This record gives sequence, structure tokens and C-alpha cells, in this order.
Amino acid sequence: MKKCLILLALSVIVSLTLAEASHPLWAKTSDSLAASAKALLQAKLLDPLQKKEESRSRFSRAVSPPRARRIRILENALQADAKGHPFVPFAVDESRSYVLNTDKDDANWFKDIITGCIYPETGEVMVRRGEVYYPSSMLLGASAPMAPS
Repeated sequence: MKKCLILLALSVIVSLTLAEASHPLWAKTSDSLAASAKALLQAKLLDPLQKKEESRSRFSRAVSPPRARRIRILENALQADAKGHPFVPFAVDESRSYVLNTDKDDANWFKDIITGCIYPETGEVMVRRGEVYYPSSMLLGASAPMAPS
């Protein structure tokens, strides 16, 4: 009987450890939630977007890429969508100015250029265009279907 209890306790401990490891954005504090969401957004959206913009010709007629971008996490707690899936809303601001005082001067920043949400369960980044949410790959040139509503 004692062996069964020990095995049961061990399996509970292992399953709890694996559950925490499989959800990196399920943070216990709002600071770590914001930090992990920013890191995921930087890796999945902003870094690939910057690489795409750098590969464009200097002599292109398209608008020049911004000098800097900053990420703002809009809520410090997880929200739930219509289906009950948790997400974290975000906004990305851009600056085209040569003089940047990132925290002191908001006059140089264009707010809410990119808005959307991050799903911590899957690590998926969705961007908002109008009232519709699309996968972030849409900004990188890939054709992407609308997110299910």
C-alpha cells in the first residue's frame, strides 16, 4: 500500500513540474508575465519584421522602416477570449526620430502601430487589423487566414 502512495505522490509531483514547464507564459507575477510576453513578441514578430525591412532596397519607394519600436503590455493579468482561451493584449509603438529618449519623451513615438494579443498556451501571436485578428505571419508577407471568432 505504501508503494502505491509513494508512486501516486511522485506522479503528481512530476505532472505538476511538467505542466509548469510546458506553459512558460503562465507566470505567477505580473512582472514576469509581461517580461515573458515581451520576449516572445520580440522573437516571433519584431525580429523577423526587422529582418524583412533590412532586406528591402534603400532606393525603394516604400516608407522607410522606423528607427525604433517599443512593446507595451496593456494588461498585467491574463484575459480570456470568447472561447475561454487566455491571452495577453499588447501594443507596439514606433519612432522615426533620430533623437530617442525612450521613456522621457512620448512626442517622438507613434502609438499603437501594431496591436494584438499573445496566447500563452500556444505561444501564438495575433495582430489586429480593423476588427479582425490575423496570425503575425501576415505582417511578414505570408498569406494567413483570419483567426476564428
